Amino acid sequence: MLRLLFAMLAALAALPALAQPVPPPVVAGSHQLFEDWMVLCDNRHDCTATSAVPDAPALIQITRHADWDALPLIVLDLARAGFDGMSVDLVLQSADRRAHSTPGRRARTRFTFHRLAAGRFGMPHDERLSLLLAARNARTAQFRHRDGRVIAAVSLNGLEAALNRFDHVQARTDTVTGIYTRGENRVPLAAIMPPHLPVLVRESALEEANRELGTQAFRMICGIGAPRHSGDAVVWRMAGGKRIVAVDCGSEALNGGRIWLVVDEDGQLDLAHFPQPDLAAQDGTDGFLPNSWFDHAAGQIHSMELGRPDGDCGSSLTWQWTAEGFQLAEARRMPLCIGLAQDLWPRTWTTAFTP
Repeated sequence: MLRLLFAMLAALAALPALAQPVPPPVVAGSHQLFEDWMVLCDNRHDCTATSAVPDAPALIQITRHADWDALPLIVLDLARAGFDGMSVDLVLQSADRRAHSTPGRRARTRFTFHRLAAGRFGMPHDERLSLLLAARNARTAQFRHRDGRVIAAVSLNGLEAALNRFDHVQARTDTVTGIYTRGENRVPLAAIMPPHLPVLVRESALEEANRELGTQAFRMICGIGAPRHSGDAVVWRMAGGKRIVAVDCGSEALNGGRIWLVVDEDGQLDLAHFPQPDLAAQDGTDGFLPNSWFDHAAGQIHSMELGRPDGDCGSSLTWQWTAEGFQLAEARRMPLCIGLAQDLWPRTWTTAFTP
């Protein structure tokens, strides 16, 4: 028995040391540009790369979660190109515009994507890494009809650097799960587990017909002589006796919104505070939230700030009411106005909820 134990220990000692990478600090919400690609990562170290040529007729978005065994997710958006077929071919082009190939062998250059939704296409999970590896030395991805007609094209300049950023943030560099930084290290699962998420509890609210409090808040925010019919004030009662008041002074601007107040048990009104931990340079905002509304069943305030009327850039934020006030539950931000649909805006902050 002892001889067997010593033999096992000797065998373990002979194995190469396992690397123990630790994910680097990431400022969630801080975007980085790599030529024609933009990268955003969230507080969980999930990362998204988006082709970032403004108002292009086609977009490619690549997302990879931080979990050790997560594969990249690749989505094509051809809505602006007006294409909505059942499938589309992506063809890689080299710098001289001929089909990209690897010297000494004929590399695969054509990959088929299938319809996910209107103007939106995806591909089988077992082909995604093959596409990304084949795209490493390509310069352009063309989208074509099955008969070869070109629908649109996307620049791949900067894609390699963008995906290398993924590997760096998620501690995949020199491991078997790296994309372009792949190595032979087999890192234990615990070495790159995503960071623990903030845990929140959903608390519902009841709308309260408190005209006196609503009028007091409205006059305090909008002015004594402000016509009440041009705006409104709504009151909700929260668990613990506090109230939330939303005051709308009647603005019709692109990013018009509401002023949010918290009323304590003694009737003291104060501007609600909305932290934004995904932005390192900001402590948050007080009171005003553009295009905001309250989901009283979940106790959540949602706000959307638009960068332009097209609605393809800006931020979409959700705060959860807790015993300590509002806490950021989710943030999605699109700092560049490039025609990206709002449901594809990269996530920069996420949380977990108790059952």
